[in-house]
Amino acid sequence: MGCKPRGEGTFFVWFELPDGLTASDLLEQHRVAVAPGEGFGERGRGWARLSLATADENLDLGLERLRRAFRPL
Repeated sequence: MGCKPRGEGTFFVWFELPDGLTASDLLEQHRVAVAPGEGFGERGRGWARLSLATADENLDLGLERLRRAFRPL
């Protein structure tokens, strides 16, 4: 019996950043790491990519932090 290759994939969510909020702000002020959209080309400017490839507990914490970051001032 041979070894079957195991496919591994990741899942991402793209979201538009509110005016005045950057991926750096999310990391520095809210402790949420996202990939800045412009890293994927000019069309990504103003957007961010969030990886879902983590434990549910981490996702829950990160989504709560994002909710607070997006709350209107």
